[in-house]
Amino acid sequence: MNLNRRAMAVLSLVLATTVLSSTPAGATADGLSPKERLNKRVALAAVDELLNKHDLTAVDRYYREPYIQHNPDIANGFAGVKAAISQLPNLHYDVFKVLADGDFVTVDARVTGLGDTTKIIMDVFRLDRGRIVEHWDIIQDEVPAAETVSGNPMISRTRPGRHSRHDNERIVLQALDALLTRRDLTAIDRYWRDPYIEHAPTVGNGVA
Repeated sequence: MNLNRRAMAVLSLVLATTVLSSTPAGATADGLSPKERLNKRVALAAVDELLNKHDLTAVDRYYREPYIQHNPDIANGFAGVKAAISQLPNLHYDVFKVLADGDFVTVDARVTGLGDTTKIIMDVFRLDRGRIVEHWDIIQDEVPAAETVSGNPMISRTRPGRHSRHDNERIVLQALDALLTRRDLTAIDRYWRDPYIEHAPTVGNGVA
C-alpha cells in the first residue's frame, strides 16, 4: 500500500471507529446497553485468557461455531484460532481502548510477540448471544511517537466523548463519502474542527 492510500485507509478506520463512541438510547450509566456490556466483557475475557494467557480452552468458553475469520492467515472455526495461537507463545496484548456497539466490540492494543516488531492492532469482534462468531483485524507496525509526522503516539488511552449515536453515524458516513469517495477536500471544512488530533503516523495534526 502506498503512503497516500495507507494514510487514507487509517483515516477511514479512525473515522469509522468514532461511530462506536456514542451513547445508545436507553444505555446505562457507563453508556452501554446490557447486551453491549456483556459483549465487552466477553471480548476482553477472550483477549486476556486466549491471547495473553494462551489458554486454548478460552475458545470453547467465549466463541461459537460457525466462527468466521477474516484474517487471511487464520482458518475459520475453532481449530483455526487454536492453531494460530498455539504458534505464538510470546503473544501479548496491552489493551488501550475497547468500544462496544450492538453486536460489535472493537479492541485497540499494542501487541508484542507477533513477529520482530511491536504492532498496533485493531480487532473487531462480532458476537451473537454472548459468544464471538466473527473477527476482523487491522495490523500496523508501531511507529514511535518521536518518528510520527504529528509527534503523537499511534495509540492512546483517551476516552471518547458521548454524543448522539445517530448524529455520529450520519456525520462519519457523510464525511467518508465526501472526502474519501468523492475526494472533496471542502468536506474537511464541514466535518473536521481544530484542534484536530491525528494518530496515523504519516499524517500531521490539524485541519491543514
